[in-house]
Amino acid sequence: MGSLFLKLSHSDSHARNLAYLIARALLGKVTEESQIDAAQRALNAMAITTLEEMDGLVKEADALQEVGHEWISGLQWILSLD
Repeated sequence: MGSLFLKLSHSDSHARNLAYLIARALLGKVTEESQIDAAQRALNAMAITTLEEMDGLVKEADALQEVGHEWISGLQWILSLD
């Protein structure tokens, strides 16, 4: 997960948001004790110090995730035409 934490502070917002979505998904898969440690490392990597900063990141990542879902739905529809 070390390289994932590096992407959380990447200058490219798309890379950063994708890393956030991956980190968010992975945090749900680890034990509660590991979640706290990993979440703290993620926040440190993103240099998040306020709730407003976190809210902005979450909104960006959620928008990216929505676009991804729409893209996948469209692709599934195209593939079902065969």
